[in-house]
Amino acid sequence: NTVSPAPAAQSATDATLRALFIADNDFEYIPDDIVKLKNLEILVLRDNELQDLPPAISRLGKLKELHLQNNQFNLLPPELCEYAFRYMLNLMCLLLCFVLTSWLALN
Repeated sequence: NTVSPAPAAQSATDATLRALFIADNDFEYIPDDIVKLKNLEILVLRDNELQDLPPAISRLGKLKELHLQNNQFNLLPPELCEYAFRYMLNLMCLLLCFVLTSWLALN
């Protein structure tokens, strides 16, 4: 099942949506307007085809869990690192890829 990303927020859900599970959909991008989900605490983006994240994702002030494993990331937005203490980054395979890429770049 492949679903095209739609705008992340509708006014009726902005205030109430606490968890968003959009895993395993082959998404290549996440719309910037995901930041409209002000009460989002859990965002599951694993098992897609994401290559980057919108910098606006760092403005999700209540986000506690961000699951990113099994995507195609080259870089994560620097803004995400600035707010990393708020996130439990579930990166498993992603972390391994960064370590291997860094090691290969040095050798």
